[in-house]
Amino acid sequence: MAGRFEGKQALVLGVANQRSIAWAIAKRLADEGASVAFTYQGERIEKNVRDLAATVDSPLVTECDVRSDDDVTRVAREAGEALGGLDVLVHSVAYAAAEDLEGRFTDTPRDRFWMALDVSAYSLVAAARAAEPLMEAAGGGSIVTMTYLGGERAVPHYNVMGVAKATLDSSVRYLAWDLGQKNIRVNAVSAGPVRTLAARSIAGFPTMESIVEERSPLHRPIDDRLVGPVAEHQPRVARGPPVDHREPDPRPTRARTPDPVRSGRAPDQLRRPTRGRGRRHRRRPPRPPATAAPRGSPRWGQRSRSRASE
Repeated sequence: MAGRFEGKQALVLGVANQRSIAWAIAKRLADEGASVAFTYQGERIEKNVRDLAATVDSPLVTECDVRSDDDVTRVAREAGEALGGLDVLVHSVAYAAAEDLEGRFTDTPRDRFWMALDVSAYSLVAAARAAEPLMEAAGGGSIVTMTYLGGERAVPHYNVMGVAKATLDSSVRYLAWDLGQKNIRVNAVSAGPVRTLAARSIAGFPTMESIVEERSPLHRPIDDRLVGPVAEHQPRVARGPPVDHREPDPRPTRARTPDPVRSGRAPDQLRRPTRGRGRRHRRRPPRPPATAAPRGSPRWGQRSRSRASE
């Protein structure tokens, strides 16, 4: 029986070890028949990634520095050649200095602030731009990234990573708007606190995990194996003609006062909308300005006002 992703090609960025969320997603895709390519960052985790990739018969494992546009473009090109196309892009890359994930956010230095946003947020934009022509040639595709609640609320010790996740969330919305016309979906999965290699650098992570376990409806910690099936529902690609999301809304809109600049009519030719038909809603004629009595008259020095009926 063929899997749900039989014949699909996927590129996964961000696998570090077997506890990575990216690996849980990649394993699920491979089990459903997809061909998966992997990237790694640095020699320290290269062996782990290659060993994991071998278990799913990956045709490509290559190094990628997401801070380099040339490197990201090269990886996309190699993935397209090794896989024969690209349908799915999994972005699970984030970084912040360990000293910035404890203490105060106010003390974050400028250079490490921009480093966190570059690696954690802009890397998605660069990867989506490199994957766009491959997915467009395939008739569509799906891009999935990882986010967290710290991008919406202030989470203790999450600090600059929360700002990076907020930037990532906004980038997802704008990418979805741009790429939706080419049948490319862009989504973010908020998995919650998961025991990954990156989570170890967050001060107070065990406390965060215990609070989520206590207050969640199922009262159990979040496991990376639970995230894979959730992300699996995102990459399903429906083939069909691209949809133009910029078409005007066909629903009727409330009538508004015409704009004299757009209508080409003089402002005095435009009728003001009336608030009602009752007598009390009709505009009364303006009163004439106050006039002074002629000099030498008995009422000289006093103000008088003529009425419109006189």
